[in-house]
Amino acid sequence: MSDEPVEILWKQVLEGWGEEKRHQAFIGYCHERGLLADAARLYRTMVEDGEAGPYRSTAGQREDAKKRLQAIMLLALAHIEAGPRQDPVNVRKWLNITALSLFFITLGFLVWALTRMQGVTTE
Repeated sequence: MSDEPVEILWKQVLEGWGEEKRHQAFIGYCHERGLLADAARLYRTMVEDGEAGPYRSTAGQREDAKKRLQAIMLLALAHIEAGPRQDPVNVRKWLNITALSLFFITLGFLVWALTRMQGVTTE
């Protein structure tokens, strides 16, 4: 993790684990900056490492961290689903314009070729 504010916010979360505002600030910051993977990794460390890990989490903290992981997952999915999408009508419109343009270019070339051939005599 290279983002210093993430580290600072995470330390604040650890210092006041029971304070909802700290978790919200941490997850919100990560969400805004596209760092949900970092947030998930830190919460997952709390869940998986338990008392032996670097953060020495209790059973209650591990359960809470699991809930936070689920919330992060839902945020990530919502972000993916809300991403930019092409409007099918807009795509279809540009496809039609492109096809029509190619048709007229081909028609113009055919007319040009036929007029050139009228002047040519075969012997």
